[in-house]
Amino acid sequence: METVSVCQMQRDTRFEGFLLVRSAEKRKDVKGNDYVDLNLTDRTGEINCKIWNWDGTTEVPESGIAVKIRGTVQEYNGRLQLRVERWRPATPEDPVDMSLLVPTAPRKPEEMLAEIRETAASLSIPAFRQLTEGRRRAGMVSGSPADAPCGAQRPATPYDGYATAGESNAGGLSVAEPGSSSGRRDYSRPGED
Repeated sequence: METVSVCQMQRDTRFEGFLLVRSAEKRKDVKGNDYVDLNLTDRTGEINCKIWNWDGTTEVPESGIAVKIRGTVQEYNGRLQLRVERWRPATPEDPVDMSLLVPTAPRKPEEMLAEIRETAASLSIPAFRQLTEGRRRAGMVSGSPADAPCGAQRPATPYDGYATAGESNAGGLSVAEPGSSSGRRDYSRPGED
């Protein structure tokens, strides 16, 4: 059976493959029987899953682990849902490719770091150049991907301080702007001057 990604799943099809546990919770159905409600992901999306008739002696899978799943894709309340027939935690011997399960940057960390350094060197405003160099020296941009304490090696996530229009960006850049009423200019919202 060829493994499909979450975004390729269609109703009334079979699935067998590896997915990543985003969340798992043991619950009871209306008859009082135990089941496990899971949200499983790959790099393309997330799908809710149910494991019915849960054996109370088996531990609920932990968030962040890869699991092998076999089941049927169904539709419930207008959304796709995977009804799990068999599952097990992935083992070291399994051919799990984590790059298929976790969203990652499309380029190598070394390439991105080189681009950051090149851009920082080309900045014409000394304060911006100093700010960028200060972040690099503080370990926020690593000298090499192997010693990246804060992210050059980890996957890109929607929680990395990137914001879309109308969202907050706690990690945004705010710089003192002479003559402004607040004394600061917010660079975290593109297109807003």
